[in-house]
Amino acid sequence: MNIKLITFINGLILFGIFCAMASVLCIDLIFFNGYNVELFLPPSLFCLFFGVLFAILFKTKISSSNISRSEIILLVISIWLTISISSSLPFYNYVTFNKSFASSILESVSCITTTGFTIYDNITSLPISLQIWRLFLNVIGGAGIIAIAIVALPMMRVGGMQLFRVENSGQSGHISNKTSKMAASFIGFYLSAIFIAISLLIFCGMSPLYAAINGIGSISTAGCYITPEMSTSAIKIILSGAMIIGGINFFDIIKLSTRHHNSQNLVHSQIKCYFSVIFFTFMIVSASIILNKASYNFCNCLFDVASASATAGSTPQIHDRNAFIDAALFFVMCLGGCSGSTSGGIKIFRFQILCSIIKNFIKKTSNRYLISTPKYQDDNIDYNLSMSIVSYFIFLFLAIIVSILSICIFDANASISSISLGVISSIFNSGQYIDVNSFTNATKMIFAIDMMIGRLDVVPVMLLMNSEFWKKR
Repeated sequence: MNIKLITFINGLILFGIFCAMASVLCIDLIFFNGYNVELFLPPSLFCLFFGVLFAILFKTKISSSNISRSEIILLVISIWLTISISSSLPFYNYVTFNKSFASSILESVSCITTTGFTIYDNITSLPISLQIWRLFLNVIGGAGIIAIAIVALPMMRVGGMQLFRVENSGQSGHISNKTSKMAASFIGFYLSAIFIAISLLIFCGMSPLYAAINGIGSISTAGCYITPEMSTSAIKIILSGAMIIGGINFFDIIKLSTRHHNSQNLVHSQIKCYFSVIFFTFMIVSASIILNKASYNFCNCLFDVASASATAGSTPQIHDRNAFIDAALFFVMCLGGCSGSTSGGIKIFRFQILCSIIKNFIKKTSNRYLISTPKYQDDNIDYNLSMSIVSYFIFLFLAIIVSILSICIFDANASISSISLGVISSIFNSGQYIDVNSFTNATKMIFAIDMMIGRLDVVPVMLLMNSEFWKKR
């Protein structure tokens, strides 16, 4: 196990966190007279000290050719742990946070995984520097998740992220120039979408700070926070569109902007299914509201459907919701968006592949002489990808059950419905609106672990528990 390389990279990560904290600290000193220096100065010095120490003591050459799959998984998980712990320190220093380490971890992990949970009752009442820090974590969370998915996870050749290797990353398992260009293109499109969303919100009358909070939160699917300016229909439509874009496969959009695109990219089955789910859910929810003779608002309905389908977890805007509407929105929340997006959930392509596998199995069962192979996007689904999809659903179910049972031990007074909703929202990174402060610190840590499991994919995390996986290859 190349512990030296893993420690060295985590040292670089800590130094990067120091640079980010130093930037927020400078903004606070220049524009806000340094009112909240104590929130970022000690954590930044901590990250600087250990970042430089690890980088110097464990300096080594980074090369993907001599890293095993188990080491890549351990590296990715260690990076998430390093970022989560170090980025939680400013939240921990905030005095009204009651110095709860579990709450601090939950807040930082929620921001990084763009889940949308928050301990604070009102985000806009926080110090400006802390609000900027949350925005920064949302940005790196949305971009960093997919960058890891493109560069690291395909090299593992496991889990649902196998699709990136099949469609985009080649078969070598190494970081190629094509892979690097894909990561750069994604980040460029991601930042451009954020800039456009913020600009449109400012144009419609939202203040720059709130426009940044909601613009970044919508594109990164971290959730939008209600402000007085959101009462206008134009702003709700912009935020709804931004959340829907956050759930689209960014790589298909990037392909359309190149010289080699063709019209077939416009009808990618994953995108077609994604928009179909949004359309039919919107129609069903609208019909339910109208049939129940409740007050119907087009913008509120669109906002809630977009938030659910992109797993943004924004505060509900439909005021006359019933059990049917909640069930419909909960289903699309579990389904999630497309692969290659910032959304959470199971992801549409997994359902498509699973349906193809089941359909092929039924055909072969009904005709034992039939020779057929399940297909996805007109390509054959190989055995490894089939097993990774099936394993994903099995491990996902086990992770949910284990988390619920564990929380029942630590939170015996909590209702099973609230526990289940919290666990599912965490693993699917949906940020369904629940009062996380009503749970114990142990439960908050379980929620934080579930959020990281949801972003890392369940299968790679489960592989860490298999002794066979750690044997030298």
